[in-house]
Amino acid sequence: FDMDTGMAYFSRNGTWLNAQPGAAGGTPLERGKQYCITAVLSASSSSSGTDSWTANFGKTKFRYAVPRGYKSFDGRQRG
Repeated sequence: FDMDTGMAYFSRNGTWLNAQPGAAGGTPLERGKQYCITAVLSASSSSSGTDSWTANFGKTKFRYAVPRGYKSFDGRQRG
């Protein structure tokens, strides 16, 4: 989320889905509107182990690079 410009950008496994952060595109966020972030998960029927999902807001190193000019929510990681 780019709170300075009011835009949201989404990626999956390091590939940006709706535009590279800072470029034209993204999803506009309206000031004063409440947003609820959700994640849809499904278990793999072919997996013999346990499926899991972890949210990382910056406490540990991200798997993919933070975009240049951006930082993690807690400010520890910068692009």
